[in-house]
Amino acid sequence: LARVACGNLSPMCAAIGGVVAQGVLKGATHKYSPFEQFFYLEAIDALPDDVLRPSVVFAETMQCPLVQVEGETSSPARDANRYEGQQVVFGKELQDTICNLRYFLVGAGALGCELLKMFAIMGVATGPEGRLTVTDLDTIETSNLSRQFLFRPHHVKMFQSVVAV
Repeated sequence: LARVACGNLSPMCAAIGGVVAQGVLKGATHKYSPFEQFFYLEAIDALPDDVLRPSVVFAETMQCPLVQVEGETSSPARDANRYEGQQVVFGKELQDTICNLRYFLVGAGALGCELLKMFAIMGVATGPEGRLTVTDLDTIETSNLSRQFLFRPHHVKMFQSVVAV
């Protein structure tokens, strides 16, 4: 079972974690009704077409980089990096494409902070050809600190885009 479950997608984990946290808060505070039904989330469309071929799936699950099975030796040629969980799901070729993307993000406020966090977790624009440009003419105010996790009290009155990068 561990061989098949070794891949992970951080944005998917964040979405499921948010739903679970909301349900826990509703249940704990008794202010709203928590979920009383099954939650089904399908993201099969996110996978590349060739990942669904049985031979590719079998090959990927048999060489899971995150699981060390007793008696097996790890491959010295394996390229260990922080995006391995995502690379197991999508493959090295797509991960390289993600790392070399060029993005222009307008706004580093509440939604921009979340996007920047997800970009960093996924490795967007971290490759040699990747580039991430952030622009936002707003400055950080004290009221931003509670909802924008990138900013601290000593950042007040600085431009959001400068601090976010």
